[in-house]
Amino acid sequence: MQWFRRPSTPSESHKTLEERLHVISLRMDELEKAQRQTMLAVEDALDRVFHWMQRTSARSKALQAKEEAPSAAGGDGLDPISAKIIARRSRTLVRRDEEEG
Repeated sequence: MQWFRRPSTPSESHKTLEERLHVISLRMDELEKAQRQTMLAVEDALDRVFHWMQRTSARSKALQAKEEAPSAAGGDGLDPISAKIIARRSRTLVRRDEEEG
C-alpha cells in the first residue's frame, strides 16, 4: 500500500510514478500473453471439434452408403416392397402390349 503514501519531495513522487507505470506495464504484458495462450487453446479446441464432426459425418455417410447399396442393386434404390409393386406393374403393362400386338 505504498502508493497511498504521499512523497515528501517531487523527485520521489516522480520515481514512484515511474515504478508504478513499470509494474503496470509488466502486468499488462502478462495479461496479453495469457490472452494469446487462451486464444490458442480456444482455436485448438474448435479445430478438434471441427475435425471430430467431419469424421462423424463421414462415418454416417459411409454407413448409409453401405445400407443403401443392396437395395440400390435390387431396384433403383427402392425398398423391396416398392420394387415388387413396380415389377408387377411393368409385367402387367408388357402383357397388355403383347395382347394388343
